[in-house]
Amino acid sequence: MIMSKVVLLGQRNAKDHDGLYPSNLGSDSPTAVACFDKLRQSGMSDYEGFFWNENNAQILGTASPSPPNNISPLTKNENTTGYVMGLSTRSPTNLPITFDSSTEAGVFNTSVWEGKAIVSKLNGSVKFIHISQISNSPNQHNDGYILEQRGDSIVDIFKDLPEGTTVLPPQLAR
Repeated sequence: MIMSKVVLLGQRNAKDHDGLYPSNLGSDSPTAVACFDKLRQSGMSDYEGFFWNENNAQILGTASPSPPNNISPLTKNENTTGYVMGLSTRSPTNLPITFDSSTEAGVFNTSVWEGKAIVSKLNGSVKFIHISQISNSPNQHNDGYILEQRGDSIVDIFKDLPEGTTVLPPQLAR
């Protein structure tokens, strides 16, 4: 699966950068596409298709409906994948690092994959995870959160992240 390849590329990149996954900390407004482009610039991959998905592009408008052109740099029109910035090889491996079906930080749309989102974690797993819908109101646009059982608690996996992390959804291409 493509998102697992992104995680593996990030792991290889992190080994060369003191355990840190790609980030855009030098920017006042970091973006997922800037972090992914950093990964691409490191020479790990020149294939922009890792970051684009037709369903997300068409349903959510998070990128151009046409596949990427593989000409650097990666642009927001070529990216439908969100990213959790600030993780390292020392972070707990059950944390999410890349995801789709999102239009804003930590909020997911149930329209893309019939109520699920694709989430990859630091441990290399990639899963379709159920989106807990906020409401059925047409004003909510089928929005929801990704909840997970951890011990006796149910947590929002994108709010229960270590300090210093930032959830970067794909930028809307519209």
